Amino acid sequence: MKHLRSDLFHIQVEGHAKELHRLVSKKDGKVYFTVEFFRTVPDSGDYFIVHEIPVAMSALGEFFHFDFKETPPSETNLLAGPGEGVSLVHSYVLLPKDI
Repeated sequence: MKHLRSDLFHIQVEGHAKELHRLVSKKDGKVYFTVEFFRTVPDSGDYFIVHEIPVAMSALGEFFHFDFKETPPSETNLLAGPGEGVSLVHSYVLLPKDI
């Protein structure tokens, strides 16, 4: 069941990335993407990577380039604390690949 959920998640993310790519102008379009990349374990404060994120980033990388000129890496991180624990949130500007 875990493998099936993982496959389904990959299909969904790839479909969303493909649809974003279809909708955005290839000449000068941009997609602004923000994601919770890391989260803390509430009791210890240790960070762990949100397990779906590598799959999502890989799928986005098939259709988009990551633009670190418009928003430099030093400005893309935010610590947020909604709910329990703390999240490290990353923001990206995505430029559509010519595919």
